Amino acid sequence: MSCESPNAAPVRAIALSVAGSTGVVSSEEVAHFDAILRETLARAAIDVVPSGAPAAGVSGEVQVYWPGSRVARAFGWPVNLAWLGAGKFESQWRFTDESAADTDRCTVTGAITWGFLGGSYDGVLDEASWRLAEYLLAAPQYSEPCNRCD
Repeated sequence: MSCESPNAAPVRAIALSVAGSTGVVSSEEVAHFDAILRETLARAAIDVVPSGAPAAGVSGEVQVYWPGSRVARAFGWPVNLAWLGAGKFESQWRFTDESAADTDRCTVTGAITWGFLGGSYDGVLDEASWRLAEYLLAAPQYSEPCNRCD
């Protein structure tokens, strides 16, 4: 996701809400991604404020949370079968301004097909969270549509 905005000041506080697709993504998986996302936002100096506070809003729904098989990724590559263990992540995001008016929507996806000792699915989640943080830092107040997300 690469979005640029002409605005001068980045967003520094948001009200965040993360949910999972009912029956597809477990509450534990959502909680795991939410923790990684909050840590990333803190590292990017973006405060997460309680819902209802005067701040821009970011709400997301995790639609696909499939870690795949680390073993298959680690041992499948010599015979070109690492794809059998591929992991996938997909989420839909809605951005609002301080008045709760919709300003943008975006899809963030990620995948892992191989890595040292099979790689870590947390790397996919970390990359997705950084994509959201970069958007917040580059597109304050969401004044410019950004539907070019990967």
